[in-house]
Amino acid sequence: MIIVQRVFLLLFFIICIFSIFISNALSDGILIPIPPEPRPIILPQIAIKYHKVNVDIDNQIATTSVDQVFINESPFQIEATYIFPLPKDISISEFIMYDESGKPLKAELLNSDQAKKIYEDIVRQMRDPAILEYMGTGAFRARIFPILPHSEKRIQLQYSEVLPYDSGICKYSYPLNTEKFSSKPLKEVKVEVQLKSNIPIKSLWSPSHEGSIKVDREGDNFIKILYADENKLPDKDFVIYYTVSYDDVGLSLLTYKERTEDGFYVFMTAPKHEVSPDEAVGKNVIFVFDTSGSMQTNDKIGQARKALEFCVSKLNKQDNFNIIDFSTAVRKFKPSPVSAGSDEIQSALKYIKSLSATGGTNINDALIEAINQLSQAKNPLNMIVFLTDGQPTVGVTNEQSIVKNVYSANKLNARMFVFGVGYDVNTRLLDELAYGNHGFSSYVKPEDDIEVVVSDFFAKVSNPVLSDLKLDFGSINTFDRYPPELPDLFAGSQIKEFGRYRGSGKTTIKLSGIAEGKQAEFRYDADFPVENTDNKFIPRIWATRKVGYLIDQVRKNGATNELVEEIRSLSIKYGIVNEYVSMLILEDQPPVPTTFANQFADSVGKSAVTTSTAVREAKESA
Repeated sequence: MIIVQRVFLLLFFIICIFSIFISNALSDGILIPIPPEPRPIILPQIAIKYHKVNVDIDNQIATTSVDQVFINESPFQIEATYIFPLPKDISISEFIMYDESGKPLKAELLNSDQAKKIYEDIVRQMRDPAILEYMGTGAFRARIFPILPHSEKRIQLQYSEVLPYDSGICKYSYPLNTEKFSSKPLKEVKVEVQLKSNIPIKSLWSPSHEGSIKVDREGDNFIKILYADENKLPDKDFVIYYTVSYDDVGLSLLTYKERTEDGFYVFMTAPKHEVSPDEAVGKNVIFVFDTSGSMQTNDKIGQARKALEFCVSKLNKQDNFNIIDFSTAVRKFKPSPVSAGSDEIQSALKYIKSLSATGGTNINDALIEAINQLSQAKNPLNMIVFLTDGQPTVGVTNEQSIVKNVYSANKLNARMFVFGVGYDVNTRLLDELAYGNHGFSSYVKPEDDIEVVVSDFFAKVSNPVLSDLKLDFGSINTFDRYPPELPDLFAGSQIKEFGRYRGSGKTTIKLSGIAEGKQAEFRYDADFPVENTDNKFIPRIWATRKVGYLIDQVRKNGATNELVEEIRSLSIKYGIVNEYVSMLILEDQPPVPTTFANQFADSVGKSAVTTSTAVREAKESA
């Protein structure tokens, strides 16, 4: 029995279910029974022949190419679903399936609803399609039909991402853990990485495969990494960290421009500017703490209390704060925010120790109260730290209503940092709350220590380095910049902006903001070329950010025909898979022979015409 605990933790999770073909089932389409958990289901044997990964990291932008061959070892024809857990804001650029003769069949981008309908119509006709769909935050699903008995199916996928940066350390991670999903060891597994950086690479290590990788350094700016094994069931994700040595005004500017077109750029910088706690700008912090009954499980409430105690103890004397704990009802430490003096800190620590877990989960009212609390505080920086382990069960429970309510109420543009604990959280809701309110989300797995994860975070964000950031590109005309508003810069973090530009030549980029209550400015000398076609991944990375911003607007303010059409148009132009656009592969060969082929003989010609027409109409209307 395979129990799926969370899609975003899995590598290419394979669900393969016997298709039952009987005469009346054929007339109604194919029945695929999926019993609810934890009822056991018998699955055909699926093995992975090889798993090859090639990674090009160019100045913090990684392009990952995946090549896998799956083997159906059963005597049954099956439909397979492969679920790809991928990072947020990735851009899928290629999805290829190989037919029985070894010919590559590339995917086409279509309206998601149309692509799904065409795929399911073809499955009923026993043809050979594949579809790649967006499943929600951090997951894409590829459905392949059919995989014939004792045959192979080769799949290729390529995607790009901007690697996370923290205090000079960049991280690349690939989900290689397939131990539970292949019926036998892989004949070959290989990960090859080419790492290039204009900024000198100081060090590199792999906590997952230390001792198993070969590292070949070619100077200060280029490293090759190789992991290879045979007859292996990988049981760990492939992770590497590397450090770069930014100077005081370290800058990374990547551009792409065709001579007669407007250009694209990616701007990244991590200015060194340390602030002591005594000099830090005062901030208002509201801690929103889930005390619903589910927090009793595995002593989550105990760990969470320790994490909250750490955060409160790390407040600066010029800060204001309050604690909101919630279950079915919403409660407060104090009626309004109080200064973080020693007496109030001690009183808060006693209050935290008294918190116990019981009742439902009233997320909406708790967050609205947190925002109302901030309106009573006086400091310039506003922050909400939200910790929960569940889904809304009391009061407003519709996720889109909660997102809209919070977004509408957040007139102060408070940053919201969200921690989801365990596997029962509503990741889509928490992600939208965080990213829609200038913050980020993080998830604590059951085996992780809540105290460590939350404490590490708060230690970094407790002292903002720069706030109210602005970028000026001098003589270069920039537009379509994302994010539209730059977030505050915290210790060890990095600023990233994706945009387009007109004009060319040398210029001075100015980054300004408030540091220690005073205006601060950093200057960078940069060159925007007339033509540079080396970084072909940049337009797609930019488009991914713009589409993500537009989708956020839909979720917050509702869909309009104009907005949805812009999302679809950009997605199809730049090859972006999301809830509006999917990738569809259609076989241009005759139908797959099966024992049921004759029963479909009369409809094959008509179906082929219908399918072709549907695809054309879908492409024309997209």
